[in-house]
Amino acid sequence: MIRRKRGLVRKIGSFASAISSPMVATYSGTTAILPTFTSAIAEEVRAHNIVVEHLNT
Repeated sequence: MIRRKRGLVRKIGSFASAISSPMVATYSGTTAILPTFTSAIAEEVRAHNIVVEHLNT
């Protein structure tokens, strides 16, 4: 994508990251990091005309 100077990365998340639930704490915790991680990656590749999106399902 960097070589082509364009691209799209789409990450699919879960609304479980917004709500703490018993018995799925590890899942909720690891999905909670995705929006922040996606924003950081988006900033790193913005200069290369690459779009990074995060979608919650």
